[in-house]
Amino acid sequence: MIEPAAIAQPGFALPQEVITRLRERQQRVFDGEIEKMTIGEIFHSGCEFHEEIIRGAGNPFFLEALKRVNSIRRLFAYRSFADRDGMRRHVREHLRLLDVLEARRYAEAADLMAKHLQRPLVAGLS
Repeated sequence: MIEPAAIAQPGFALPQEVITRLRERQQRVFDGEIEKMTIGEIFHSGCEFHEEIIRGAGNPFFLEALKRVNSIRRLFAYRSFADRDGMRRHVREHLRLLDVLEARRYAEAADLMAKHLQRPLVAGLS
């Protein structure tokens, strides 16, 4: 998993304006936008979130690797994105992660991201 390791690296930094923009978007999704979104839009929103986080590592190879993983994952992930409750749980985790990143507690953020990435969206899927 690239993302948690990238967050824990020295030099990781996410500008406040990126955190603010991501929080606003995730909060809108959590507050009800998710009910109006297509599965493709939900998937894209999650990819965008994770890609912005990994940009904080300042390593373009990490971002490229994540984009490739996301393009492959798209083929398998759509059924899990139909579970709106699971998606709300993931968005809540995104918001918690942003709080920790904003406080610059990067080791804790890396741990949260690792747990987030290991948890399936839908109970029973792994």
